[in-house]
Amino acid sequence: NVVTVTTSAIPVTSITLSISKTMEVGNSIKANVTLAPSDATNKTVTYKSSDTTIATVDSTGTVKALKPGTFTLTATASSGKTATATITVYEALVTVTSLTTSKVTSSGVTLTWN
Repeated sequence: NVVTVTTSAIPVTSITLSISKTMEVGNSIKANVTLAPSDATNKTVTYKSSDTTIATVDSTGTVKALKPGTFTLTATASSGKTATATITVYEALVTVTSLTTSKVTSSGVTLTWN
């Protein structure tokens, strides 16, 4: 006797996207997605940046910040369900070391640093 069992596909019914809302130019961060139900049969997710001049995203969900601005990251599950996040990329802050003052007067000061 042979018994054939056929299972039907279990589609993703919801997707949530978790990622920092700000990034510094030059940095990379990975988006985290959660799919429901957890036993979905096809858990493939694709990612897209609304402006690839500001930030790019690869097939694993790693976002690379390229220049200051705001873009939308979209994660799409195989079932077509989507989740989005708006991310602002800012210019790297400058680290100042060895700050010294000179020519201190009542109207100003000269600052020198490395």
